[in-house]
Amino acid sequence: MTYYKVICDGEFVGIGTNENLAKHQKKHNLLLTATEKDAECIVIADKLYRDQWMLAFDTDQYECSAAIIQAITEEEYRTLAKAIENGENIVVETETAEEAADEEPEEVAESEEEEVTADYVRSIKLKELGLACNRAITSGFDIELSDGQMHHFSLTLQDQQNLNEVQSKIFMGEALLYYHADGEELKQYSEQDMLAVIGAGSNHKLRHLAYHNCLKAWVNSLVRIKNIQAVEYGSEIPKKYQSALYRNLYAG
Repeated sequence: MTYYKVICDGEFVGIGTNENLAKHQKKHNLLLTATEKDAECIVIADKLYRDQWMLAFDTDQYECSAAIIQAITEEEYRTLAKAIENGENIVVETETAEEAADEEPEEVAESEEEEVTADYVRSIKLKELGLACNRAITSGFDIELSDGQMHHFSLTLQDQQNLNEVQSKIFMGEALLYYHADGEELKQYSEQDMLAVIGAGSNHKLRHLAYHNCLKAWVNSLVRIKNIQAVEYGSEIPKKYQSALYRNLYAG
């Protein structure tokens, strides 16, 4: 296993291993896993970075930032991982130009394009749709409350936990219910408003989960690569793959 730290514009952006190395496959416009010899970029937190020692990244279909990608020891990797977990500010030191010049990469002949199976493309698409569903849920929802104004509430895992705690207080008969909408101050809400927010949040999450499950069923039924690639989060679900729950939630 080889470990890396990535520095972009003088700032530390993350860590990775050789398992994060990738290359672009022109035939199906996909990012494939790569070895150190044929890597064109490294994937860190869903963003692409490339260093001069990598092969050319010759597509504008993906945004790829120039960066310094340094090999590090496993000990340094684990130290940085711990610092990231603790939310620490990480200051990095980069190699000098002279040091980098002493480590020129080997010349690698361009390999033939890999043949990609439908199963591989399907697995990538399902991961993509899963991430999109999570983003849609956590981005939250708008709701009009008793003040006649629209308010936006995010629905991250922490938000969901907070709403569950407020719901428990309601069930226990507590009168003081404090919460806050996005960009607003913490304030006391009426039981009616909080139940409306909790209900809207639950419905928002359920709608996306039902939609995502139908998307998965649809993608799993497809056998042609171009058809699999064409499915996006937001695509209209063919009636054949609409579940009873989906039809009920999206009726009208």
